[in-house]
Amino acid sequence: MRIWEIETASAASPAASLPAAGKDRGKMFDLIDKEQHGKLTREFYLSRQTDAAAATKRFDQFDADKDGFMTREEFIKMGKMAQ
Repeated sequence: MRIWEIETASAASPAASLPAAGKDRGKMFDLIDKEQHGKLTREFYLSRQTDAAAATKRFDQFDADKDGFMTREEFIKMGKMAQ
């Protein structure tokens, strides 16, 4: 599963709009981070994934500075590398 295929249990969630963001990773992040914190916690990120094991590995890979948060910059940079 690619990161832009993130799914959630709720169709009302911002992630439901991710296909509309296409491959623009900045737009994808903004849709997920609707409160505009500029970073996602592991728990928040994992709660929006269908495959927890794969998402955990992805989060660990994307969290380049290992601070426990995935920033917008990390999401964009690491996501492009993972494609």
